[in-house]
Amino acid sequence: MLFDKFIRKQRKTVYGIKLALIGLFVLVGLGFVFLFIKNISGDVHTERYLSLGWNIEYDGKTYERKALADFSCKGIKRGETVVMSRILPPNIPLNAALIVHVHYAAVKVYLDDELIYEADVDRYEAGQHLGNGFYEIILPEGCTGKMLTLEYIAGEDGAFSSIERPAVWDHYTFRQDYAAQNIIILALSMFFIVLGCSMGVMAFAFEFRKIFAFLDIFRLTALGSFSLVFGMWILAESDLFEIFTSDIITKSDIKYGAFFLMPVFFIGYHLENVRDVKLKYKNIVFGLIMLLGTILYVTALIAHSLNDVSFRTFLPFAQVIDVLTIFSVIAIKIYEYSKGHRSNSISFYATIIGTFAAIFDLMRYNIYSYTSAHGDQGFKISTMYVVMVFFVLALLFDYMQSTVRDAREDERMGTISRLAYTDVLTGLDNRQSAEKYFDTVDSKGTPYVVVQFDLNNLKTVNDTFGHEEGDKYIELFAKTLKKMFENKGFVARTGGDEFVFVMIPKAEGERVWLENRLKDLNVILSNKNTGHDNVKMSTAYGMYDSLFGDAKNIRDGLRYADAKMYEMKKEMKASR
Repeated sequence: MLFDKFIRKQRKTVYGIKLALIGLFVLVGLGFVFLFIKNISGDVHTERYLSLGWNIEYDGKTYERKALADFSCKGIKRGETVVMSRILPPNIPLNAALIVHVHYAAVKVYLDDELIYEADVDRYEAGQHLGNGFYEIILPEGCTGKMLTLEYIAGEDGAFSSIERPAVWDHYTFRQDYAAQNIIILALSMFFIVLGCSMGVMAFAFEFRKIFAFLDIFRLTALGSFSLVFGMWILAESDLFEIFTSDIITKSDIKYGAFFLMPVFFIGYHLENVRDVKLKYKNIVFGLIMLLGTILYVTALIAHSLNDVSFRTFLPFAQVIDVLTIFSVIAIKIYEYSKGHRSNSISFYATIIGTFAAIFDLMRYNIYSYTSAHGDQGFKISTMYVVMVFFVLALLFDYMQSTVRDAREDERMGTISRLAYTDVLTGLDNRQSAEKYFDTVDSKGTPYVVVQFDLNNLKTVNDTFGHEEGDKYIELFAKTLKKMFENKGFVARTGGDEFVFVMIPKAEGERVWLENRLKDLNVILSNKNTGHDNVKMSTAYGMYDSLFGDAKNIRDGLRYADAKMYEMKKEMKASR
């Protein structure tokens, strides 16, 4: 016995090691794929970039003929400037545009000491936050050989730690060329955005048609929102927003907003209906992390909008939320899997691989930021872009699979519930359902009218023609009651030939309507075709109105109605 346990334990250990190795190989393989894609779609026009030969003035020092890759201004303070100059090369194309990257700085551009362009200087002077991106500046004709001077003014402490190389492009083809150069990243971002919008439309349709439970709709909305903001973040992080707009201030706000919201939506997807009491605690943990992430985003947004501090100030806190999200999801997924909850295996593997990719890039980002002379500038995501494609698709597939399974289970439980509260023969509510409804009426304390029915001649039909004909006789009576009274209240079969009707009158006219319908009932029944000429259908009934009686509850009122029904039955027998 002990040996068997030891063997099982060893198998689990080996299985876990295999899983870790597979995940590692997948990440490494995807990393190489991404690098290959980057190499075939990267800098195909390096001669356009002005990387070398800059004379730079910073912090009272002058650097001559400096390569921008070798220059660092880490620790720059708000208001400090970096001024760099060089002669424009002779191979500048006609209709040339200068592409200047800025990192939370205002910029001025000079040609032979003549100011030809400035961006965000007014925002800097007004104490407003600046953005991150690039500006396209159309150069005048005959600029070849002139002195180009760029002046960067830091908009906040630590705004930038290096200068990204300017470039000269053809103004008319720049955006097409730039999009082609980054086509893989652009395609990935568009894929996530379109997929996110599609999931949002699906969630709206599901909610409109009430196909799935609210939490299932919430999870789909969260996954769609995650996909959408991830796609927006890729566009902003990769400076691809500038293909569509030159508003880098809004673009920067979107970049940080998307980054702050990604863990909120990611963990929102992992909220789910759980029947295991122990696993319900995960929703509490996830809910708290969602709340923390939401509070952080709202706080950062308010502070940023008031120009107190920028989004970048809250970035370390956002990374803490990222770490909490990643490790809580991994820990709970592993716990669920170890306890045999393996129905969501696709979600399990996708989450493990996706979160490890996020950890990998998060670690790389922080190492790069603190060890590189250029800070976080120039840092590029490596594995996460590609991994997230499979991750989001896997979660979507798992969502549809698990939601359909849950919907079928809910339908099965609903069917069982309906069978428990429905009379099989007539389709009306049964006694158990009636008892439950009586409790509801008593708890509300509203006035009611209850009618007890007893179907006449059922014993005669059963004895003369058989129980099958008796069942048809009951069904015909039930259909009549249902047609006459169901839209006005509750109708149930409480015994073999006993039926009950409860109405909650909303106006006095409804009581009059009921009295008139009861008077007409036996006339209507007598004209029903029972299938036997010598059998005429009829019923005895008794009514109790709580507005004019002293019954303690509806069951007590039903006894009054039952007594009146028996009086009517005696009268009907005496009149034959």
